[in-house]
Amino acid sequence: MKFKITILINLLLLPSLLFAQISEEQYIRQVTIEKIKKHIDTLASETMEGRMTGEYGQKLAAQYIADHFEKNNLKTFFPNNPEPYYQKFTLNSLQTGNSKMYYHAVSYNAPIFFSNKAVKDSIVDAVVFAGYAKKNELEGLEIDNKSIFFFSESVKSGIDKAIKISDDYGTKSFIIGLPFGKRIHENLFEKEITDLHTFYELFYFYNYYAKEKRNNIDYKRFKQNNLLVPDLKINTDHDIHILFVPEELCVGLFNDQNRKLKDFKKLSRSNNELKTINHSVYAYSVDFNPQLKSIETENVVAYIDCEATDETIIVGAHYDHVGRNTNGSINYGADDNASGTSAVLMLSEIIAKLSDEQKLNYDILFISYSAEELGLIGSEYFVQNPTIPLSNIEVVFNMDMIGRDMDDDPENSNRVFVLKWNDGKKFLKNIDELNNQHTGLILDQNPGKDYRMLWTYGSDHYPFIEKDIAGITYFTGLHDDYHTPDDTPEKINYDKLQRIIQLILLNILEIAKD
Repeated sequence: MKFKITILINLLLLPSLLFAQISEEQYIRQVTIEKIKKHIDTLASETMEGRMTGEYGQKLAAQYIADHFEKNNLKTFFPNNPEPYYQKFTLNSLQTGNSKMYYHAVSYNAPIFFSNKAVKDSIVDAVVFAGYAKKNELEGLEIDNKSIFFFSESVKSGIDKAIKISDDYGTKSFIIGLPFGKRIHENLFEKEITDLHTFYELFYFYNYYAKEKRNNIDYKRFKQNNLLVPDLKINTDHDIHILFVPEELCVGLFNDQNRKLKDFKKLSRSNNELKTINHSVYAYSVDFNPQLKSIETENVVAYIDCEATDETIIVGAHYDHVGRNTNGSINYGADDNASGTSAVLMLSEIIAKLSDEQKLNYDILFISYSAEELGLIGSEYFVQNPTIPLSNIEVVFNMDMIGRDMDDDPENSNRVFVLKWNDGKKFLKNIDELNNQHTGLILDQNPGKDYRMLWTYGSDHYPFIEKDIAGITYFTGLHDDYHTPDDTPEKINYDKLQRIIQLILLNILEIAKD
């Protein structure tokens, strides 16, 4: 009797089990190589010009993605906007200018120039050595119509001292030697910038940190924190020009290549010794006009509303790339990241059809991020300006470079890395079973320390996991064509990419239909 009841129960359950199996097969069959190839061929085409943020090709790619979302009836958070799927934002950066010093028939490109106003000129000037610019060191020096060189322990101290000398003596031009330094102090730029103590720190601040592209919120924070040289100009009414240089340069500047730096520093002990260093003549060119440069760009965002809950799964990938090289050649970005973007397009199309036929238990939000290559700016902007409360986000799926084989090694032709952060593990609990049943990939969840460090901070899941949101990233590893014109569509492993997208689809559906 017990045996007969068991058979009866199994027979009653059989239709639902068959439906679940057929349903899965039905939807993963819709992930076709033909459709994937169409998306990648379009996004990585010559017309898209490498999809550099803010440029023509990136705009074309954004429109292509938005048209796909609209065609598949995905909802938008911005229905009243002319471009309803765009989450627009601005990238801001400071243009700092250039300076170059010439002496002994050698050009020196490192000097950092500051002034209180814009300057574009080629200048030849005499320079006097003033030690540490103490009062007794300045008295009696012939400084009329000359530049003054002195050592300083920091940028702020040097600027303050130059302004004071200008008050007392009317001097306009200064060369200030800073200790070179060995490295940037940790967290140096995560607080108010009131001073920089080495040339190394100043060089990084001026040539890299100030030039970083930032969204509106981050740029406002940078402006508020930059208390040392607002807008990169010296805050004074004096007409002052300052060249900051590594202090070691003064030896050659005063035509004394054989004398050691420590001997020059000793010469600040008395005014008489200072006079033993002859005046020198140097030349420099400068183009200094710090100004704000802005670029308009957009994330492309759409969603499927299950109506039963506000809990949300995010499925995303960046669609921007690095554009053209200086020689005009295009970095096509087929793997990086037309491959991930093709996954977003395929998944949005299939899940949209599924949601019309079967109730989902999660909203699904699709994001194509811009400005990832410039520093995860698009995903950071979304986290700062979410279209839904961050507390509603259960997990973020991120696909970045899922179309090739790591190191182009045939042994990796079936491998895909699957990394998880925070509570990501619980959203992968049946991933091995799904893979064994349907896709037959080699799932590598332990890519090694170096790769894990790279991908922890290196793609668009990171701003989310910083907010303690679960994150899962799929990728297939780096190769020699990364960020080169050779990352082209014909090198994509389409069979592998198809199965990766199928597995991600199964992974998402398992969660959304749970």
